[in-house]
Amino acid sequence: MRKNVFRLTVIAAAIGLVQLAPVPMAWSAPATRTAVVPGAVLRGGAELAFPASHVGVRWQGDEEAAVEVRWDGGPWQPVHHNEDMTTGDVVYADLVGVGRAERVEARVVAGEARDVQVVAIDTRHGPRRLVRAGRSGAPATASMSDTRVAQPGVVSRAQWGADESIRNPGPPSFAPVRKLIVHHTDTPNGDPDPAATVRAIYSYHVQTRGWNDIGYNFLIDERGRIYEGRWSREYAAGEIPTGEDTEGRGVIGAHAEGANTGSVGVALLGTFTAQGPSSAAVEALQAMLAWKADRHSINVLSGDSYPNLAGHRDTKATSCPGDRLYDRLPEIRRRVSDIVASAHGRTKGYWVTTNDGQVLPFGEAGSFGSMAGHRLNSPVLGMAATTTHAGYWLL
Repeated sequence: MRKNVFRLTVIAAAIGLVQLAPVPMAWSAPATRTAVVPGAVLRGGAELAFPASHVGVRWQGDEEAAVEVRWDGGPWQPVHHNEDMTTGDVVYADLVGVGRAERVEARVVAGEARDVQVVAIDTRHGPRRLVRAGRSGAPATASMSDTRVAQPGVVSRAQWGADESIRNPGPPSFAPVRKLIVHHTDTPNGDPDPAATVRAIYSYHVQTRGWNDIGYNFLIDERGRIYEGRWSREYAAGEIPTGEDTEGRGVIGAHAEGANTGSVGVALLGTFTAQGPSSAAVEALQAMLAWKADRHSINVLSGDSYPNLAGHRDTKATSCPGDRLYDRLPEIRRRVSDIVASAHGRTKGYWVTTNDGQVLPFGEAGSFGSMAGHRLNSPVLGMAATTTHAGYWLL
């Protein structure tokens, strides 16, 4: 009996020690809520069960049908079919950010649109919960020893608040990376809460469209932050998400029909039909593409049936990634190629400056102006390229 008492005492002491061990905790992102709204196409619309941050619309019929949506009695706004998600007779419109909507309405203005449904998504106003901070997993073991371009920082799925319970729990598929494909998300520009929009896109792709996971491999906001897209594996603490398995093969996404296998889809948040992307977003895009190109030995200046660094419209009939972004792809290819070449000690050109500030470009180096003709109070002593290699400083 005395022996049993002693054993219980030891167990209680051990339990006490376990309770004292600190467990890192953090508040989660707001819970994502989604619902198909009944009665939204009726006069007066429908009241939502929760405040929505984004709405989408789907219908059957003509993808060019004129469909409009409004919320909380505001002005009617047209919605445009999403070319990535639309399939067969079912048309999916782009997501619309609505702030905090309590009531939504939809109507058909012209064309054939049957069974019109509004999808309400909330990624900003739901409850939060305390979760264990950080995650663990196996580190990458792929050698790729000649990779010299630094991997850019990435906002992990845990950090942007991905609800892992909604994606398909089955193992993803992988393939060697051969192509880099640029997209835009066709969501509103000037997004005040890009992480919430990433969560909304994720929910729209999975819970409305029925995909296994978010379609894109990576997303980039206008401030140049890169977000992990499709889930590939668990990462070690402190490991930057790669979107690859431990052998260096890329996870297969759902961003370019017929070209998903062996490609990395990078989407800039926003719509770039009439407005160009921010310089920060373009620089982040170039950094990500240069790292992937170097890591997988992709010559971004070449291609077979379509360029190795392509816009989505190069793979199918679509307006993605918008005219203003697509027109910049030749410049982006050159810049990505230059980043890779510079990392390996290769250069296609250089600058020389004189002591009066004149800059002389040689080879393929571009000219970005000089101090020649300006009155200087001392001679120019040297120069250095900017980090983007699209300019230089004179000392």
